Amino acid sequence: MQKTTNISALSPHLFWDVDPGKITWEKDSHFLVQRILEYGKESDWQLLIRKYTVKEIAEIATQFRTLDEVALSFISTISKIPIHHFRCYTPKQSAQRYTGF
Repeated sequence: MQKTTNISALSPHLFWDVDPGKITWEKDSHFLVQRILEYGKESDWQLLIRKYTVKEIAEIATQFRTLDEVALSFISTISKIPIHHFRCYTPKQSAQRYTGF
């Protein structure tokens, strides 16, 4: 598995609010994993799994306070980690509450 990937190879839209020149794979792994899971393209995902294993990515993602529902379902499914083991998971109420008249 290749472990050398350049941050500049990632999609520029992932860095709309930060300077990509100051981002590193080692120091900013949580930031990169979350951005790629939520906003990345297939090519970004391929670069991510060249740098980290799916297990490492999932372990990072279990610590997120927030994560898009689709990204959460995706990482839970491919890592085979039950969705309720992710910190950001909160079960949704299946029926709407009665609000009265």
